[in-house]
Amino acid sequence: MTPDTAPCIAVRDLTVRIGGEVILDGASFSAPKGAMTMLLGDSAAGTATAIKAIAGLERLQAGTIEVEARDVTKVKAGRRNVAVVFESHALFPHMTVFENVAYPLRVAKLDRAAIEVRVTEVARLLGFAHVLDSLPRDVSEGLKRRAGLARAVVREPAVYLFDRALSSLDDDFRGAAREVIAFLRERFNASIIMPTNDGAEAMRLADWLVVMADGHVLQEGASAELRAHPATLDIASRVCVPALVLRDGGIVAIEPEGVRVQVVDGPSFLLPVVVGDLEIGERVTLAAMPAGFKPGGWASVPPEALLLFDSSGTAMSRRQP
Repeated sequence: MTPDTAPCIAVRDLTVRIGGEVILDGASFSAPKGAMTMLLGDSAAGTATAIKAIAGLERLQAGTIEVEARDVTKVKAGRRNVAVVFESHALFPHMTVFENVAYPLRVAKLDRAAIEVRVTEVARLLGFAHVLDSLPRDVSEGLKRRAGLARAVVREPAVYLFDRALSSLDDDFRGAAREVIAFLRERFNASIIMPTNDGAEAMRLADWLVVMADGHVLQEGASAELRAHPATLDIASRVCVPALVLRDGGIVAIEPEGVRVQVVDGPSFLLPVVVGDLEIGERVTLAAMPAGFKPGGWASVPPEALLLFDSSGTAMSRRQP
């Protein structure tokens, strides 16, 4: 299924402080409808806090959150039409596994037949249909976790929020989560948001990528677009997998077609970038994906495969054809 261009989630100028520490500092980003959106950043980036804020589980100091164009900033967590998928979901001990999974559907007042179909379908997908009539105390820990996952995803909210990256989950739960994600996307064209600190995971799974650091959003966009056009060298180091090959260089000429860059101990390239305030002699950094290299090293890399960054690490824009 392909993502829609309309945002499912719109976060604007979000600020969250916890214990006097600023965790999110004016963060703004969107998540397209029907997309797998991943928030990429380390433990200090604020990705997990952003997930909790969207769910209504974190108090905001400033900013707004919209779910399908509805302002939910002051709406209670249970009324935002989002589902949070935690790694650990405690089951009600006095209810059967079926009743546990069906609970959010009963709250939503679905009819009995629809509940039966939905619960059975997700239970078969996750491999615990044979214990639906059992109480949680009579079920293995692994199956209880799968039932908890099923309860989180059995209804159809506007967006599913995963509180942890797949790469951080144990093998059994990671496999179950992947099965559920594939099911949700194929069956319902679901919108999903998930944090990760793994650039490889982000580039493999994400349709839409939000790169974060220190509570700020550095860049967002389609994952392929970010990989092809990172705004800075720092962002490139986070989203380009395998890592870019870098080489220092300098501008040796400004020509009508762009700038000519001389690689240190290497060839020169004429690159069609916007000249702006660039001057001859300015130091730059060239970057290329490892796959772009053939026998002959830098001389074998086609100019169109190169990224160019100025001395501050900011990407230099290519001219529009």
